[in-house]
Order: sequence, then structure tokens, then C-alpha cells
Amino acid sequence: MAPLMDSGPPAAVRRDKPRTPGGSHGFTLVEVLVAVVILAFSFGALMQLLGTGLRGLNAAQDHVRASLLAENWLAGLAVDQPLAEGQQSGTFDDRFHWRATLRPLAIDERGDLSGWPVRAYEVELVVLWDEGDRQQNLSVTAVRLTPNP
Repeated sequence: MAPLMDSGPPAAVRRDKPRTPGGSHGFTLVEVLVAVVILAFSFGALMQLLGTGLRGLNAAQDHVRASLLAENWLAGLAVDQPLAEGQQSGTFDDRFHWRATLRPLAIDERGDLSGWPVRAYEVELVVLWDEGDRQQNLSVTAVRLTPNP
């Protein structure tokens, strides 16, 4: 009896597919171009979203800075000179400006301040700054007391 030779698995069990002239073994140029176009649109949308987020962050930083400048200005009010009715304006720096209006405030219903040891003023402070092509503002209203003369 002749020894049997092992020539591998039968053709129906083999794992490799026979190569045919029309067979596909990769991506076509059209498929690659479509994938690149989809990737480019996705990247563009992502960059636009990132730009919007950065603009929002800058706007929030400007509002926080305006709030701090207003708080600082109100804290220094009546330290250097006594409060007086009227309007004032000035600049904090090259970007932030302010405008303030001081009005006497009636402490009681009758408006009679003669018996009170203090005089009350309503202070309306508006901080202004430019953000791109638009002007932004932050308005703060506070009450400040000063000794009655």
C-alpha cells in the first residue's frame, strides 16, 4: 500500500479566495475621495464650533473684567472726595470706559433728610467696551451713604 500524501485541505475548505480579474482588493479612488470630502466637512464644522466657543469665552472674560472694574470703582467712591449729585465719566484703560450718574435718594417716604445723620445716593454705573463691531455694556446700580453736612 502506498503512503498517503498530505496535500493540504481540499479546495472547498481553503480560506484564501481565488483571485479573479474583476475582484476587489482595496478601496477605489472614488471611495477615497468621498471619505476625504466627509472628513473635510467634519473638520470644518469642528473648527467653526471651536471658534464659536472661543468667542463665547472671550465675551465671558470681558463681562467678568467689567464687573471687577465696576466693583473696584464703586469701592473707591467717596474715598477721595465727597459724593455729589451729577454725572461723571472716564476710562479704566484703552478698552473699558465708564459713565456714572449720582442722584440723591429719599430715605423716608416724605423725602425729608434733615433728621438723618447720613445722605443716601443712588449710583448708576455703566461700564462700556467694544467687542468686535458691537459695543457692550454692564450696568450696575448701588446705594452709597455719606455723612449729612
